[in-house]
Amino acid sequence: QEGQAIVAEDLNLELPVVELAWPKHDWSARLSDAVVADIQQKGDFLFDLGKVERRVSADDLVRPAN
Repeated sequence: QEGQAIVAEDLNLELPVVELAWPKHDWSARLSDAVVADIQQKGDFLFDLGKVERRVSADDLVRPAN
């Protein structure tokens, strides 16, 4: 309900409209190995340029251990 209220406000929609559309959306997110590798490559590039202070693991960011 809180998410619906946020979406309604951000999109300037009436809450009943968002409530009606809500169940029609697939909210699951899936990242392929290729996407994760691309994120890693960009992170490494920024680290190598000195734009970020520490190297990170994209895999750890998108697939955290339970």
